[in-house]
Amino acid sequence: MAKGTLIAAMNIGQAAEDEFHDWYDTEHVPERQRVPGFLACQRWIGAQDRNVSVATYDLETVAVLKSPAYLAIGGENLSPWSKRVTGKVERLMRFEGDQILPGDQLPPEKAGGLLLNAMNIAPEFEAEFNEWYDKEHIPALSAVPDEPPAAAIPRSPAPRPPALRSRPLATWSTQRAVTSYPRSEP
Repeated sequence: MAKGTLIAAMNIGQAAEDEFHDWYDTEHVPERQRVPGFLACQRWIGAQDRNVSVATYDLETVAVLKSPAYLAIGGENLSPWSKRVTGKVERLMRFEGDQILPGDQLPPEKAGGLLLNAMNIAPEFEAEFNEWYDKEHIPALSAVPDEPPAAAIPRSPAPRPPALRSRPLATWSTQRAVTSYPRSEP
């Protein structure tokens, strides 16, 4: 079974910066770390816009997001603090899906940066794009010296209408800061 991934990005928006980071570091991430099936949870702060926060979660399987343990802390069951903070932020994106690369490898714990790349592919070019991406692009990136080969690409496994299609998405953990900084521990 494929490992799952969840990637969420938000702009702090109207939330107070100190409260946002306190909430994320002391409630939101620890809650998810306690859910069985969450393997790695990392936070990132935008290099060009420090109001942008990205969280990456490696999962045993994407089905973890439908488990009773996760549903008990998500959606309608958010804590009052979570509801207050998330009501003030701007959600930029949320991706969830099967991770097809790099297999069972987890991202490095002390990566210096995260490159996040999402794109829209016209349905008629999706098969050709996936072939190129999987067989040419990712192997070329993996050959970059001194960089860990950590890429994740969630995709929709079944055809769906274009408005509902999941977009190919890749994350790349790097030894050098690329587009974001790791959020330091509280």
